[in-house]
Amino acid sequence: MIIKNGDNLRVRLKSDTVAAHNRVDAVMAGFDLTTASGLSRFLQIHHTALQQTMPKLRQCGYDFEPLPALIEADLAALGHSSEDAAPLSEQQLAGEALGYAYVVAGSHMGSKILNKRRLRSSDANVLRAGRYLVRENADLTWRLLTEQLQKLDANGEAQDLIVAGALACFRCFENAAMTEGNA
Repeated sequence: MIIKNGDNLRVRLKSDTVAAHNRVDAVMAGFDLTTASGLSRFLQIHHTALQQTMPKLRQCGYDFEPLPALIEADLAALGHSSEDAAPLSEQQLAGEALGYAYVVAGSHMGSKILNKRRLRSSDANVLRAGRYLVRENADLTWRLLTEQLQKLDANGEAQDLIVAGALACFRCFENAAMTEGNA
């Protein structure tokens, strides 16, 4: 998609991150969320990526702080513990925090579909492990964030840094997925 004058930053973020988003989705699609092993691997990927991106997420003005604890509770319900992630360098955490918020808040939209898959499980532990996929206030966060992004022009130095942040966040999820996928 070509970004035109008058387009907003939400349009640009969607356009400029589609390839990264598709790569992450392709890796995540390989996890069977109806099984304890598949769901726990999926949750560990999110836990790793959230731990690594939390320094940026804390700067964005939205509250993502509770998310790792939700994942830890879900992992415990599955009989697994979470693993601590190695911190990332400032270079690896490129870009502006609002780009990270776009990725993490946007992931909730997909979580609704993923939760429907999880609910098809016959495993009671899987059915109990839904805190992260059914998180409170996620719709409100997404709505507020997209309203903020729609008020910003698509182009400019600050916008370039926000897009860079979104791409860096997607890389964190992709790297965590590739690592967990090989575990």
